[in-house]
Amino acid sequence: MIHILLLLAFLSPVASEAEPLKIVPMAGGASSQIEEARTVVVRTAAEWTALWREHAPDGKAPVVDFKQSMVLAVFSGTRPTAGHAIAITQVDARESEIIVTYTETQPRATEMVAQMLTTPFHIVRTDARAGKVTFKLAAAK
Repeated sequence: MIHILLLLAFLSPVASEAEPLKIVPMAGGASSQIEEARTVVVRTAAEWTALWREHAPDGKAPVVDFKQSMVLAVFSGTRPTAGHAIAITQVDARESEIIVTYTETQPRATEMVAQMLTTPFHIVRTDARAGKVTFKLAAAK
């Protein structure tokens, strides 16, 4: 009986572990032309050109080899002051899903910040992977 249980334990599928993917920063800051909050996955040159044109209409998009890479972006939308930021901190690949973890920070209530509209964003490149991409906001510390 013990042999059968050991054999079953050995043959049962193991939960797939996440494979961390390398993150290559491409652009980030407090001034995007995209004024609404959103997350974006870009897997083609046409999608990349369209996103960059919307984000920075006067700039030239960085070159990306979409046979090797994909682009991930987070835009926090319009914020009322300086001191807000957004950042992709981790990308994990599983069998058929990619989990993108990001953080959002805001100024403390006692912090002096410029009274101006900002539109924080972060754009990164990572290895091209098929599958569903899920963006997950990390819990505030």
